Amino acid sequence: MKTSKMKTKKVFFVVTILPILLMGGQDVFARSERPLWVDGYHYDANNSYLEVVTATGWEVANARDKAYDEILRRRGVATGTNAKVTTSSGNISVESNHNLIVKARVLDEYVEELRPGFYKVYLLVQTAKNPMYNYEQVTITDKYPFSARCFVPGMAQIHKGSIAKGGVIIGAEAIGVAGIVTSFSMKASNEWLIKDDPKHAQTYADRAYMWQNIGYGCIAFTAAVYIYNIIDGAVARGQKRIFVNNTVAIAPTVTFDGNAGIAIRYNF
Repeated sequence: MKTSKMKTKKVFFVVTILPILLMGGQDVFARSERPLWVDGYHYDANNSYLEVVTATGWEVANARDKAYDEILRRRGVATGTNAKVTTSSGNISVESNHNLIVKARVLDEYVEELRPGFYKVYLLVQTAKNPMYNYEQVTITDKYPFSARCFVPGMAQIHKGSIAKGGVIIGAEAIGVAGIVTSFSMKASNEWLIKDDPKHAQTYADRAYMWQNIGYGCIAFTAAVYIYNIIDGAVARGQKRIFVNNTVAIAPTVTFDGNAGIAIRYNF
């Protein structure tokens, strides 16, 4: 009986510790996440373009400056002696002969170290199609609304981009369910052997008691992981997503009679 109790204690130790490790590892999972837009993003809004610009350098600032140059190159802007490039708080503008010829802004930035001292900078850039156009409102968020995915183990985490975390939860739930089925099957088997082999009834009774406790431990473990899955799926942040308010377009226009004005277009 002592051996059975020792094994049972070990099972409950694992059942208690693993959900805690899952919760403690949440920050590790989160830190490894990259914004979804890093792997490629392009959006053609009414008044502007959203795109990803990358550059590498031995310092982050150097890589960022190269990325700024790439923004201008893509827009076909030659920054010669007659042009003035201004960057301030992520806003980039190029002026030539007192006329603004390009307008862009950095919406988000992600930096990764490719090797010691060598960096790659990713910029999510919004560039106005015409310097006189207003930018569309862009929201970048790592918050997700509550959804029914929270009730399916690992699905909410995978939806938020936490594939590793979702995989661990799915695996843990599968192990827990398999443990429940196996434990109570072994308990039933040993209870049958008590009747079939009365001479060793006490041995089979001890084993049945052990497997019963292991089964209860697996139930507790599976329930703990599932509760964690729901809470984490509902409140945890995920990879950054981009929302563009593209319903209103405001731009200068010229009417048929030659009068200048402002055109407002609303997309339903």
